[in-house]
Amino acid sequence: MTTVRRAVLTLPAAPLGPDNPLPALRAPARAGAHAVDERTLAGLPRDMARGIGRAPLRSLLPVPVRDGYGRDRVPTDLDTLVIENDRLRVTVLPGLGGRIHSLHHKPTGRELVHRNPVLQPAAFALNGAWFAGGVEWNTGATGHTALSCSPLHAATVRAPDGGPMLRLWEWERLRDLPFQVDLWLPEASDFLRVGVRIRNPTSAPPPSPGGPTPPSPRTGGSSRPPTGPGTTATSAA
Repeated sequence: MTTVRRAVLTLPAAPLGPDNPLPALRAPARAGAHAVDERTLAGLPRDMARGIGRAPLRSLLPVPVRDGYGRDRVPTDLDTLVIENDRLRVTVLPGLGGRIHSLHHKPTGRELVHRNPVLQPAAFALNGAWFAGGVEWNTGATGHTALSCSPLHAATVRAPDGGPMLRLWEWERLRDLPFQVDLWLPEASDFLRVGVRIRNPTSAPPPSPGGPTPPSPRTGGSSRPPTGPGTTATSAA
């Protein structure tokens, strides 16, 4: 049987602090950094070649800069949403970008993603504060999303198989479009199903690179998902 429930996770965490009151008038530090020459472009997969360098981010407005975080970590209670069946337990942080903090395979006792034992923000997101670990949802612009340390809306809805499904959603302000992430566990499944949808409210096609970024449990760096039990992903326009 699959369940979705609320829980509390206690971690040593540094405070996020207040947002910077000053507007981000400068262009992002790495704007245009992914431009490549024609020879390199010819060797890339077609979809990547078509999207790379298209409409690079020129401004962070209207998103605030999050640079008020501290370094002193104290035990902190974090609200979580847990999706669980008899094979997997998935712990999601809805207040921190909808991050999957843990993907635990019960039969083997194996953690399938990097489960960070602390929460320490650092200046790696497009607008500042970001933290390592788990699976994050990046969309709208190349880089760690400006929603890395922001709350997402969350609700339980019916999954395609009729069971419970966790839906996360928010409006991505840098590209001015809404996105949603659906997470569900079919009964007795060894795989977490993920559905990502980006909705375009305008007639113009916005640039929208994005998707799940799962750090490796060995290195903590971004990599392809581990083999064996874990996640499968689908997408919808």
